[in-house]
Amino acid sequence: MPDLVLEHFLIGTSPSDGLNCAVRQALRLVSPEVLAERIRAVLDCDMREDLARTKIPVMYIQAEHDRLVRASCFEEVQRFRTDAVLVKLPAPHLVLQTEPRKAVNVMMRFIDRLPE
Repeated sequence: MPDLVLEHFLIGTSPSDGLNCAVRQALRLVSPEVLAERIRAVLDCDMREDLARTKIPVMYIQAEHDRLVRASCFEEVQRFRTDAVLVKLPAPHLVLQTEPRKAVNVMMRFIDRLPE
């Protein structure tokens, strides 16, 4: 995958060398056919009714520089879970990989505030 495509859609313009290498290695392990099938599965997935039925607290981590998942997707989540908490992190699509410490910190704060 060309650097420009990888950076634009997944890892941003200043990924660590380790992340760049890890993402490339992961992509090499998956055939184009399997990758295409996974993308189709994501696009065909509709979990809105399941989301509405859940009783557990929901936190939505939104990557502010995501070029694959629109920011408006959280509005769809809110239609089914008005209590969903939105947390925005300045990151590309692979937010957990590019900003793991920030992501863990917001997750821990969310968990710490849950009733026992």
